[in-house]
Amino acid sequence: MSDQDPVQTLPAPQRAAPSKPVIVLASVVILALVFSVVWLQSSKYEPLTVGMPAPDFELPNLGDDTVRLSDFRGKVVFLNFWATWCKPCREEMPSMEVLHQSLQKDGLVVLAVSIDRVTTKQDIPPFVKSLNLTFPILVDSWGQTDKRYKLMGVPETYIIDQEGVLQEKIIGPRDWTRLDNLKAVTQLLNVTPQTVQADRRSELIEAALSIIAEHGAAETTVGRICDAAGVSRGLISHYFAGKEALLLETYRRLSEELAAETAKAMKERDGDPVDALRALVEVSFRPPVFEESKMAAWLAFWSASRGNPALGALNRELYRGYRASVTRLMAEAARVRGVALDAHGAATALTALIDGLWLEFALDADAFGTDQAEAACLDYLDRLFPLVDKDNVP
Repeated sequence: MSDQDPVQTLPAPQRAAPSKPVIVLASVVILALVFSVVWLQSSKYEPLTVGMPAPDFELPNLGDDTVRLSDFRGKVVFLNFWATWCKPCREEMPSMEVLHQSLQKDGLVVLAVSIDRVTTKQDIPPFVKSLNLTFPILVDSWGQTDKRYKLMGVPETYIIDQEGVLQEKIIGPRDWTRLDNLKAVTQLLNVTPQTVQADRRSELIEAALSIIAEHGAAETTVGRICDAAGVSRGLISHYFAGKEALLLETYRRLSEELAAETAKAMKERDGDPVDALRALVEVSFRPPVFEESKMAAWLAFWSASRGNPALGALNRELYRGYRASVTRLMAEAARVRGVALDAHGAATALTALIDGLWLEFALDADAFGTDQAEAACLDYLDRLFPLVDKDNVP
């Protein structure tokens, strides 16, 4: 027997095969992990849909003040995503400005979020200035809203109701001056596009009237009218064909007010044509027709009509209609009172007397009192139609 015994090796222990339940459990865990990852990834790209809450955010404006979407809860929000390098955005922006100017008084907030990154951020202020935009501009240079709103590109617009719920999502540009594009907005604001248009036109007309009265027609500019109305320069061209069209409409509105107030006063009389003529005189020297600012406006329009063919034509049209109605009243009064009268001549004299007194007042408000002016015109009527007992008029 040798001094060294041969080394004997033991057989390696055999590893037991995993049981079937363990395999099933491991498979379930793996599948659950895979499903979770897939679900989380897919949720990142799940689009926002109508009826979902609009994700809140806070971003700086151009003045570096922080603005939160939730700050505007209780108002309808028009949330637009855009960029300076986006040509469709540039084309869409002017109509957004009109929308802002037209509906902000009704409770609409226009928010425009620029997704320009740091490299193009400096282009935002010149872009805004070039388009004369006045609605709030927010800056998202780090893509905070990209993920929350699952943006596919720009421009994209979200209409958010007073409770912060998404009511409409628009991908791509729109002309926001078209009434058919405003249905969701106007429904949420409980206004009609036609009412909004009429209200904004009236506001511009009132602003134009105040500027004409203060500065005269020649010195009435688009800038002064817009400043008086509190709107941007571009709004006039949206609601009128230009400054001249606005001035014509303002003169027409001034004349229509006189006609409406006169008709209202006449209706309150008992149908006697002489009383109707007296009502016309009284209306002509009492508010709301007879006010110092309106007398100045009448004078400005009369003066401008000599050098403005369109205004001159409108003045002739309106005054001919006015004198024709006075002529008919004169003729009816002469018939009822049994007076021989040149109705057209009498109507021309009465309107000239009223206009002359208006002119005197516009030039010198201290020249006479309104009671004196009214008395002078009524005296003229009394001379045409001597006072009689109407019950005994044949």
